[in-house]
Order: sequence, then structure tokens, then C-alpha cells
Amino acid sequence: MINLAAIHRDNIILEPFEHILVDFIDADYVRDTYAEYEESSVVLTQFNEFNNQSPHPLQKLLEQHRGEIIKRVNDLWDLDIVTVSISTSMFDKTSKLDAHNDYYPDDGSLSIPARGIIYLNDEKVFGTNIHQSERGLGVEIGGMPGQLLLFKVSENSWHSAGVNCCSNFRIAVNLLLKREGSIQTPVNTSNIKTDSEYNS
Repeated sequence: MINLAAIHRDNIILEPFEHILVDFIDADYVRDTYAEYEESSVVLTQFNEFNNQSPHPLQKLLEQHRGEIIKRVNDLWDLDIVTVSISTSMFDKTSKLDAHNDYYPDDGSLSIPARGIIYLNDEKVFGTNIHQSERGLGVEIGGMPGQLLLFKVSENSWHSAGVNCCSNFRIAVNLLLKREGSIQTPVNTSNIKTDSEYNS
């Protein structure tokens, strides 16, 4: 159902910024849950760029593995993440997220040093464009049912979505991986295996 082992250093792609793109959630599960979610979901908050939707059923599964996800991302990039915020977003025909890097340093430290996107349509609608620079041309990656795009936030992590694309209902679960000081309660990961123990 969920391929946690795919969050591994062997899957890091370095250019144009550090990221992994892996099959993470069983595609049949994504397809099986799509129609019911499309029919029952509601917009919680509407922004110009996208909409926040009611929780996708996948969020319950991710909550069950919250601690291990944090542990694996910390091992992936030697970070000090203590919690993860999980939400569902939706792009409609008016949505567009221009190139941005999610890099908002505060006194030299980033409160959200890693981000994740899990694509949840029953077939590919569009993925995420990654850019060499803010004004550089984007290259689309991801978008297949159940794929996870996970990236380390940096000055170079330029990405966009929904540009020159139209969809009534493109959905994804978003992961905001946060350092100490976030408003959420940190997760205790002391009883979770370290990266060196995964294969033991």
C-alpha cells in the first residue's frame, strides 16, 4: 500500500535541485478512491493558486506512518524535522502556481526544510514543473497515480504547477516537513528504526 523504503538516499536526484520521485502509494488504491473522493470532497479554503480540500482518505494512512516518514526524511538529508503537516489540495481550471522555491529563511534557518507532493488522480493530469532558475523553462516530472515528489527546500528549489494546464479536479496530498518551533506537536521518533536498521 505504502512504499516507505523508497524514501532512501539511493533515489536522490541532484539536478536541478535535490529531490526524489518514486512510486509511493499503490496506484490501484489511488484509482479505487478517486471517484468517491471527487464526488464527496469540498473546498475548505480557496486561494488564487489552488484550493485546500477536505481530507483525502490517504491522510489517515499517512498519519499512521507519520513518525517513520519523518525519520526517513531526516536520514535522507540529515535534517532535524520534528513534525509533518498533511493536507489535500486541488487545482481547478482557474488555478496556477507560478515558479517559487519555498525558501523562506528566518535568521538563517528554514522552518520547513523539505516538502512532499503525492499525486492522487486516477490517471495523470499534470505533475510538477522543476526549473533551473525562477525564470527558467520548467520540465514536468511526476503526476502519475501514487507517485511522491519529495524535495529539499533551498534557494534553487524552483518549481511550479498548473501553468498552461487546465483541469477541473487535479488533487494531491501535500507534506510540509517542519523543524522545531512549528505550531504542531513534535512526533517522538525515538522508537523508530534508523536508516541503517531498515535492511537489518
